[in-house]
Amino acid sequence: MTDIIKEGYLSVKEDGLRAWIWSKRYCVLRDQALTFHRNEQSGQCVALIFLKEITSVTRTDLKPYCFETATKDKTYYIACKSDEELYGWMDEIYNRSTVGASGPTNFVHEVHVGFDPITGAFTGLPDQWTKLLKGSAITAEDAAKNPQAVLDVLEFYTEQTKREAEEYGSSNLKGAVERISDDRWDALIQESKGTQLPPQRPAPPRPAPPPPSAKRSQDVHDMMNDLSIKSPKSPIDPRYSPIDRLPPSSGYPRPEPSNYQRGPARTTSISTYDEHIMQERERLEIELRERERKLKEQERIRDQQMQKERERERQREQEIREREREKAAQQVSAPKKKVEQRISTMTEAQVMEKLRKVVTAGDPNELYKKIKRVGQGASGSVYVASSLATNTKVAIKQMDLSSQPRKDLIVTEILVMKESQHPNIVNYLDSFLVRNNDLWVIMEYMEGGALTDVIDNNTMTEQQIATVCL
Repeated sequence: MTDIIKEGYLSVKEDGLRAWIWSKRYCVLRDQALTFHRNEQSGQCVALIFLKEITSVTRTDLKPYCFETATKDKTYYIACKSDEELYGWMDEIYNRSTVGASGPTNFVHEVHVGFDPITGAFTGLPDQWTKLLKGSAITAEDAAKNPQAVLDVLEFYTEQTKREAEEYGSSNLKGAVERISDDRWDALIQESKGTQLPPQRPAPPRPAPPPPSAKRSQDVHDMMNDLSIKSPKSPIDPRYSPIDRLPPSSGYPRPEPSNYQRGPARTTSISTYDEHIMQERERLEIELRERERKLKEQERIRDQQMQKERERERQREQEIREREREKAAQQVSAPKKKVEQRISTMTEAQVMEKLRKVVTAGDPNELYKKIKRVGQGASGSVYVASSLATNTKVAIKQMDLSSQPRKDLIVTEILVMKESQHPNIVNYLDSFLVRNNDLWVIMEYMEGGALTDVIDNNTMTEQQIATVCL
């Protein structure tokens, strides 16, 4: 047997037929299993959980310091006495179960990018494409009309970003999707059409991704214009402009600035960017005002509820004071009742007189017919009888009062049974006193033997007893 890692008494409840019962169990945690015992000395466990079968270990609010341990077939709820004890058990179980094992490393999941016509959404998009798509003016209707065109635009933009990263270094193009400007975007499109800047100096050839064809670049450019794709505006660091890096002594003629480097286009880009910033600021201000309005509304509702609660509390206090005044007035006006003497303090003659008032006068033999005797005890005999009027079975307990030392207890028992009638118990029916010493107590008849035998052979929990008595 493996060494014990942790042990102690805990309250345990499991789902299923016993889902409403909390049981005190002695719990023992070993390296591969958690067992539950009735007590510390019991070697046999009443329940066992293999740690490899545990699917989750989480805290729950069924009790103040309670956590749940779930397997594929069953869930156990375990209650501790403090937070320290709770997390001690949770950590030990979690670290030794399969849920505590680390996940795979260097995991790569390649998916196919596609378009779902039912939901109107793209599936399998990389994060970079998702960000670019959210920042564009493409609507769900545009994507539904021509999903392949949208994918071509995203793929072309990603290829250009990779080429920039290879030429100027990935650290200088970090976050290119978020920072590329409209001017730079146009430059990438022009470059994809075949417009190449003169090289700085002859250099040995190096492998690079093949540029897209001129026709495809033109198609993509047209698609981008049709779909109004634009990215958040932020200028590229001028240190990495290919034109600025040409040395003055180079034999190549310095080219004229292209259209995307001239003033009007840049002014339009800055103006669009400022407009975007203003719109974003207005949106945030509207959200802030709406949040403040909701908070004020919640505070107003909370104040109203507190005011109503205080009003109800005042009404309750006033009603209590009114009842106390009425009770005091009744006590003053009502005459003092004669204190009834307790049966236990009566003499035997007084007890017998009390008994004659409790029982029914007459001869029980005219009302009931004994069938057979089913029990015999020190206090008397028990018979099965039938009612001559209704022909129903009853139980008759016949006692000789001369052999009873505490007749006052018998009188008290009859009075209690008279007042306690319930469909879930064996009820009192009647009683007779024959020849001053022979007491007959008529009860409902219940098959199955003596009540003491039924109780001894059918153990009931506290909740079952309470359910029967309700």
